[in-house]
Amino acid sequence: MLRRISLWVLFVTLARGGPAAMAQSQIQVGANVLVTKDDAPNNHFEVLGAADPHNPEQLLVCSMVSSMEQGTPWTAAYVSFDSGKNWSKTLEQKGSGEGIAKISSDPACAYGSNGTAYFVALSDSSAEANTIFFRSVNGGKDWSSPVTLFGAWDRPFIAVDATVGQYQGRIYVSHAYIVRNMDTTVSTYNNRFDSASGIALQRSLDGGRTFIGPVARMGLDGVRHENTNPGNSVVLSDGTLVTLFVEGDLVRRRNSFIGDMDGSLKILSSRDGGESYGDAVKVADHFEDRNRNSMSSIPRLAVDPGSPFFKDRLYVVWHDSGPEREEGFVSFSSDKGKSWSRPIKFVDAIASADPADGPDEFQTTVAVNKDGLVGIMWYEGITNPVGGGYWVRFTASVDGGETWLPSIRISEAPNTIGGSEKWPLGGRAVKGDPLTVRLFRQVWQASGDTAGLTADSNGVFHAFWIDNRTGIGQVWTAPITILGNVFKNGARELANLEDVSKEVIVEVRRVSFDPSSNTLSAVLRLKNISAETIAGPFELRILALSSDLCIPQITNAGNGARGNGAILHFSSNHQGAVLKSEEFSMEKEINFKLLDLKSFRSNKKRIGPLVQFDARVFAQGMYSGTQ
Repeated sequence: MLRRISLWVLFVTLARGGPAAMAQSQIQVGANVLVTKDDAPNNHFEVLGAADPHNPEQLLVCSMVSSMEQGTPWTAAYVSFDSGKNWSKTLEQKGSGEGIAKISSDPACAYGSNGTAYFVALSDSSAEANTIFFRSVNGGKDWSSPVTLFGAWDRPFIAVDATVGQYQGRIYVSHAYIVRNMDTTVSTYNNRFDSASGIALQRSLDGGRTFIGPVARMGLDGVRHENTNPGNSVVLSDGTLVTLFVEGDLVRRRNSFIGDMDGSLKILSSRDGGESYGDAVKVADHFEDRNRNSMSSIPRLAVDPGSPFFKDRLYVVWHDSGPEREEGFVSFSSDKGKSWSRPIKFVDAIASADPADGPDEFQTTVAVNKDGLVGIMWYEGITNPVGGGYWVRFTASVDGGETWLPSIRISEAPNTIGGSEKWPLGGRAVKGDPLTVRLFRQVWQASGDTAGLTADSNGVFHAFWIDNRTGIGQVWTAPITILGNVFKNGARELANLEDVSKEVIVEVRRVSFDPSSNTLSAVLRLKNISAETIAGPFELRILALSSDLCIPQITNAGNGARGNGAILHFSSNHQGAVLKSEEFSMEKEINFKLLDLKSFRSNKKRIGPLVQFDARVFAQGMYSGTQ
């Protein structure tokens, strides 16, 4: 729950949730390595990656591939047995038909707990495409004959139950599903908006040799809603399967303008091993500008696999279409998906006083390592004189997604559009009288709908992306390590305290601004709204510091921090202080320097908060009585 304290001048909310951890750390990126050297003459796009949960040397990558002269794509898998230093192509899947049926697309890959590798892809490009599933008992070196699953009209994802519970080893394949008139017949693309769509889930109880299902969960309002687009799935420590999806609202889109809400991110949970889905839970509103379709990418879901502080915490990342650009967001759930935090931007905090400034952020993806460190990778758009492109960036959170480290560029060269790159080409003939023949350049700003990020069993992140530094789109990778100590509640001085944010509110008093020095100050007091007594010391930690008009920096934090993670000591000199029910704490002043302060008239939007932040409050604990 977020509580509003005051308006427009200083805006403070208390963040409600579980424990946090923070580290003084840094991001270290290894050398870029070419994954697809075996396919160097061909163009690559839409990549995903996986790491063996018990062997850090085994990594798996899947990608779509096409020749430079003809755009009909196929899929391929690449494996490394030395932690990503060297790669080999071990699987190639092409459609068996003619024309559009020759396509193989939308690959996904995963590892099981026993080192078995899995690969899935669509065999054709139609609403009645088959999903082809492969398995490899030696980690991706050799692959079995494929198993044909139920058809899908959009990309599948794989999730494997690596727990020790009753569903251990169960394999799940989820994908988008479309039916006509709400019956069980898969439709074609014709009259697709007269049909209904949803998420279909299939499960294997024998290691991927056979599959049961699908279990289909349709859109909430049937034909009112546009096609339900799939996200990936993860498995919690108790065997619960969680599936992310996007539910677009066709009615809203037809009556909306750019930037208007046109859908939402939601999750589905299956607590019975994939036999049924429960009710959908909304994560956040989702905004999409179809005029920027070349930057579209699939929202992604990750789960903490069992760290001391964040076990089973779920994270969703995505990008929304703002009025000026694409912006990346993250939300987390500390109660297994029942509720979700307010979405925040994961880019460097307070990078600009103008939210319209900055490059596009798209192709977001997320992973969590064994220690609870969260990594986010995305494509950062660039503009050159004749085209566009992107660099690849990475950031990390060491406190469960509440604050994010300054991001770092991980690609050693950009992907360019309109430069000296070679053009992947395609052609298509359309029946008619006369016949129509089209020849075209196939350029996709986001290089597909997905990029890859995973964490190995040692805790090292491995990023997988597409760039065309060689002149042709190829899959590249780099290892990423987060160094530093992790402390409960965000800092060493908070590690022995308890989060009491739900038990207090903040009162803001005596706000003052000095225009000659652009400094802002306010006095804060904590009020105990619980029925119990809270024992000090009392510490307030700043989260999500922002402004609509400036770049605010805190100048008097007890730990010297100037932004997110700054700590205010309310009673450091009174370790024995207590706060009884309905009592206020001692006052604490907070001071800001407002950099790059904009004129109120220069802000074209309504005037928002001059300074805004979320906060958590920590204390020794709570007890009954008035000791």
